[in-house]
Amino acid sequence: GKSGVNPAVPGCWKMPFEDYQELYTTIQDACAGQYDLDNFNKVLHRHKAALQDPRERPPNSQSRSIVKSGKVKLQESKPEVKLETPYIEFALQISDRLHLDEVESARLLKTAEELTPLKKDRKEYEKDVMKNAEQIFNLRRKCLMIALLDLVTTLYGHDDVSSEIAPHVENFVHKLLKDGLVKNTVALIKTLHERKVENRAHIEVDIWRASQMLLFLFRTPKSTMAKEGINLRQALEISQLLQTLTPRHYGNVKRTRVMLLLTISTALDYKFRSQGDPYQAMHRDTKDSMNFVKCLMVFCQRWPDGTDPYKYLFVLVYSIYVKKAFPLQKNPNIDHKANEALMNKIFHHLNQDIVNATWFKSLRLNKKLPLCEVICELLNNTIQCHFNFLKQWEDTRQDRSFQSFINLYASVCALSPSCTEMICARDNPRDATYYEAFLKFILYLKKQTVHVSELQVPYLKLLASLCNKDGSGCEYVFDVLRNGKDDWETYVNHIGRRAIYRDQPEKLLAILHLMQALLYNRKLRQVISREDRIQKILFFLLSKIRMPIPKAAVIDTLASLARASRTTQQIWQRIEDSQILPRKKRGDLDKQLPGILKDLDDVERKNGRYPLTIAFGRFVHSVVESWPQLIHSIPMENYCGIGPYYNFLVRKVLVRLHLQKWKFAKGFEFERWDLASGSLGVCGHILMDFDPVRPRSKSRVAPMQHPGMELMCDLGNGEELFKVLVKIIAEAQEEISKALNDDGEGTLSEYGSQNMIHLENVLLLTLRIFDYALEKEGDFLRLLAQPNSGRSSTHVSKQLLESEVSRKNDVVMAIGKCLVLC
Repeated sequence: GKSGVNPAVPGCWKMPFEDYQELYTTIQDACAGQYDLDNFNKVLHRHKAALQDPRERPPNSQSRSIVKSGKVKLQESKPEVKLETPYIEFALQISDRLHLDEVESARLLKTAEELTPLKKDRKEYEKDVMKNAEQIFNLRRKCLMIALLDLVTTLYGHDDVSSEIAPHVENFVHKLLKDGLVKNTVALIKTLHERKVENRAHIEVDIWRASQMLLFLFRTPKSTMAKEGINLRQALEISQLLQTLTPRHYGNVKRTRVMLLLTISTALDYKFRSQGDPYQAMHRDTKDSMNFVKCLMVFCQRWPDGTDPYKYLFVLVYSIYVKKAFPLQKNPNIDHKANEALMNKIFHHLNQDIVNATWFKSLRLNKKLPLCEVICELLNNTIQCHFNFLKQWEDTRQDRSFQSFINLYASVCALSPSCTEMICARDNPRDATYYEAFLKFILYLKKQTVHVSELQVPYLKLLASLCNKDGSGCEYVFDVLRNGKDDWETYVNHIGRRAIYRDQPEKLLAILHLMQALLYNRKLRQVISREDRIQKILFFLLSKIRMPIPKAAVIDTLASLARASRTTQQIWQRIEDSQILPRKKRGDLDKQLPGILKDLDDVERKNGRYPLTIAFGRFVHSVVESWPQLIHSIPMENYCGIGPYYNFLVRKVLVRLHLQKWKFAKGFEFERWDLASGSLGVCGHILMDFDPVRPRSKSRVAPMQHPGMELMCDLGNGEELFKVLVKIIAEAQEEISKALNDDGEGTLSEYGSQNMIHLENVLLLTLRIFDYALEKEGDFLRLLAQPNSGRSSTHVSKQLLESEVSRKNDVVMAIGKCLVLC
């Protein structure tokens, strides 16, 4: 009582702010592999109560009376201190504003007072103290929540954690789970959601972290929650919280509702996976199972009717559970027909609230993958338990529900290769029935596309999303296409029709994207490349199509096909014959040329979209990667060979892009980096192939005639290309810094989420160019020192360290920051 702690109030004696910083730092260091085991264990056990129940103590009458008395114990081991009259009122105000125990508020106020600089104006000083007290409170809770989330998801959840520290973490987390971590986390989310404050940004972030941790606890194989399955009390608590959270009053809680729905879905699903045999049901006690079902059924019935789609999502999850629990019985307690009208929209709603939502797009990839896997599990379970219901959707064509289901499948499979392995691998370790269920579904869908034309494009997109690079997905899809009717031949013939690019552009794009996806697989690439007519059809389309996006898709397909070594030279020769980039002398490149350069200046730059130029850069990059002889077999100054293409990509695209202000359509700013990546990739391969020492041979031009000579001279003399590359490094570092969030959410800014992959790719290619240049500059300078070389250059390293553009952009510091940020 003297300390202000009410034993009846949930929570614990809260540590000073510095101790939470210590907890946060200790766990962050352990995640990075830097730790002292004894100190690590001491810090964890000192904070066990706070980690077990991260809720703050709420206001209560006993604490309020202690603060009003003016005598408060700031630390448990120190004597009471006297509060001045104004500070008593300030402490009570903070308590009301933050919904925090009054004694804790007084401690918080004293900490803020020590950290706030004095001012002459007393009122301004007191205002700063109040503001700093709230900031310290938010930082303290942030440190605690990030520490708890990292402890559970990184140290406890990953298999690559040090074997020395892993057993200590596992034992500690098991104790937290045994002592009520799940129950306390659910209560924390509810408490935070109900808190009435003006600025809810910090609260929403903490709710997000807590819901992330809940989902993880029911999915990681190490967790006792995943091994033992969810119990009735936990299921009802999470379900009631799902019902309680509504965006009616506070902020945007859509992502938290999604996380909780997926949590209850995966928790019920994992209830059927025993520790010894994950394929056997755990429901040995039918009576307990029936009680479980009845309680969940009562909860469904008490959920208010209306337009809340989460009620029907929950009904779906619950009905899957009942089907699995009682596969041979019809449960009369679930009335599916009464809910069909709104259940038809549930997958459309999941598309909107997850894969197309801004919060999901802003997540970093490692945070997206677990969500994709849980959604994929939910979709697979729906196929297993409600296949006839899905067929009814398709037969009646209600509200495009079947298409929404297919699109959701395609979205998660495109993002997560593990989803593809889950449903395409016969020996799936997670659930053997997934392969059979999905095969049944995909063959049924394939059959329906013959009669329902609206399903053809979603079906093709789904097949393309299953094609992971060298995994089982591509072969699975190719087998599906060749199963029964020869659909592969049908699609190849289909794109050869004259009217498809005019009458069915969406279907043409879907078929081309499917071809590109299949061609990423090495084995299938060799099979498909044997069909010469595919090349003829693609070049026919290239000659007829005028719209940039479909034409770019054709060039991208040719680029994928050119990765097969047996077709590269043939495709390159046809590209040269097609005069997409006319072969002229380098001096004539400044004149307006027909073909792709004209499209770039007359169409793409005016519209702010550059699909054709981006695709062409990728094509040349694919060719030099698959057929490096192109780089060194023909002198740089010749009309044919790599010379004209190098000059176009570097002089006309890369240099002009960064020295002139090209406009980009809203939402497509990332194309700036895609434009650069093709040119940079070609430059990197040229420098990798450049050997200043190797003499001329029958198959190789002299080093002075190699395109790498011109590239090295540009870099060594600080020409425009060098300035562009330095600016790319500086700008990429700045953009990555802007994109990254410092709040521990695992999110990126809305702009950054679209650009991060493109940024990192361009940065890697640029650094690789300088790496090759620095490696070869010694031999390069010795070559120039020979008599009659006709060329001069300085050290590339000197340009990087001493040139004006390098100093202005602080390129060395930018490189160091990039290494940390990426």
